[in-house]
Amino acid sequence: MIGVFYSSQRGKSEFVTTLIKDRLKEKCDVYKVSDENLLEKVKGYNRLIFIIPTYGFGVPHQEWINVIEKLREIDFSGKDVGLIGRGNQGFYAAT
Repeated sequence: MIGVFYSSQRGKSEFVTTLIKDRLKEKCDVYKVSDENLLEKVKGYNRLIFIIPTYGFGVPHQEWINVIEKLREIDFSGKDVGLIGRGNQGFYAAT
């Protein structure tokens, strides 16, 4: 079982989350990082995917900024973690 965690302001990261869930052969549980029980849910998985949208020059979505300190409390030893950074291609040349 894989835990997939995301945030999405305009729905693009939510769309990517759906694509991943539909294409992986293993069952996935999907959660928004704004979930009040985020730490317990993350701790419950040994395989994780974090989908992190960024804006401008790599600034993470505000929901990720709000939880990053909480995630530091988790011991990720023995866990497989995949990170998907969704950049803003519209501003890529400028940043």
